[in-house]
Amino acid sequence: MQRRDALRIFLGGILLAPVSSLAAGTGAPILDKFHAQYRSVRALSCTFRDGKSLTGTLLAQRGGRYRITLPDREIVSDGSSVWSATTSARTVIINTYNPSSNDLSLERVFFEIMNVYRSSIRESRRDGGAVIRLEAPRADAVIAGVTVADVNVDPSCIVKSITLTHNGSTQQFHIQKLQLTPRIRKTDFSYTPPLGWEIVDLR
Repeated sequence: MQRRDALRIFLGGILLAPVSSLAAGTGAPILDKFHAQYRSVRALSCTFRDGKSLTGTLLAQRGGRYRITLPDREIVSDGSSVWSATTSARTVIINTYNPSSNDLSLERVFFEIMNVYRSSIRESRRDGGAVIRLEAPRADAVIAGVTVADVNVDPSCIVKSITLTHNGSTQQFHIQKLQLTPRIRKTDFSYTPPLGWEIVDLR
């Protein structure tokens, strides 16, 4: 429930008009730069907005540690347990973190999909930016139901938006204030429920 809940809250699907695909040659400079930049990322932070204008923040570190903050919810994982806290309901649901889960959340796009999916250039822009298409290498290598991810990057390969084809639907994130080496504190991936809140422990 922990990540599926989060997905339903902050992943709002919107359909995009089709864009003609441009074939990418192997070793294209923008692709080389993209992979060099994101395959070495150990932690990141950003703000995001989905297709329904719901905004949130993400702080994540490889190894299943993340904090997602939404208007009425906070989801925190320390790589062992996941806390999903809803402010309006004054309720915290605790689950065991499952690294092999088929549920999708944004940090998996950066840490998993950008690392293992095949890349090509879907669209090149005059400013030097591009839309990079990531596709699962095999049918049995699909991560969290995502068959295709279109990643819009600026000339410095900073991600500006991500469009996912996920279980047959199209979903989009607009990304802002992306940092690939954020400061991480020991308390960033821990959570203590407020006094008086209902706690549902499913571990």
